[in-house]
Amino acid sequence: MKYIKLIIFILTVITVITVISFIKLYYLNIKEVIEKKIKIIYYAYLNEERWRYIVLPQMVDLLNCGLLSNSDLVVNLSGKSEVMEEAEREIRKILSNYNENVVFTYTYENLYEYPGILSLYEECNKNPEKIYLYFHSKGMFFYQNDERLLDEIIIFKLVITNWKNVINIFNNNNKINKVSFGCSKEGFCWYNFFWVRGEYITKCNRPKITDDRYYYESYIGEENENSTFLDCYNLVENNAKDYYSSGEIHDVLSRYKYFFNL
Repeated sequence: MKYIKLIIFILTVITVITVISFIKLYYLNIKEVIEKKIKIIYYAYLNEERWRYIVLPQMVDLLNCGLLSNSDLVVNLSGKSEVMEEAEREIRKILSNYNENVVFTYTYENLYEYPGILSLYEECNKNPEKIYLYFHSKGMFFYQNDERLLDEIIIFKLVITNWKNVINIFNNNNKINKVSFGCSKEGFCWYNFFWVRGEYITKCNRPKITDDRYYYESYIGEENENSTFLDCYNLVENNAKDYYSSGEIHDVLSRYKYFFNL
């Protein structure tokens, strides 16, 4: 009986030590990336009637998830001068504690997501050692209600609010270059809400201006000759081996509405 108690005690101690070691490793991994600094690239083309219902709630969610405490943010705005200036004022009010880490750029014509993707490309070439988050004001023009698109809220929750899990994915697998809701067979990230290693983007071609707005969604897959779905972590399936067609990704997103009770 005495030996059984001793064995139980030893096993308990080993379990506690293992758990503590895992917790320490988890936070050390996050700290390692944070010390390198995360950079966020955000793009919004401002519809005068609707931008407040999309851009401002996105900034509130970005603030509330804690990511801005560990990041620099580049906000790329497109639209009329007075609308961009108002948007910057409102965003700076929301992010008032982090304004020194926020930079704004203005573009006065609709070039689709070119300004945002170009900003990502240029920032990655300046600091390829960083981890980058890219996202945009999804639903600005093709959804007419005065609220955020449910699809965008779901993607935001899984891809951005869940940022600590994403950082550990990068830290624990150096073969992962991209993390997203789900990727295509070509290795681009559906909906253009994604995380990417700066070094990966340095191997992409410089983005170009085109009338094909879908080019900017496929950019990180088609403009890198080494792109593959195997280097993109799928947050839905929790692996780097599954990819989706355009029809499949819409079905997956529809199922997630029930998961989040939206």
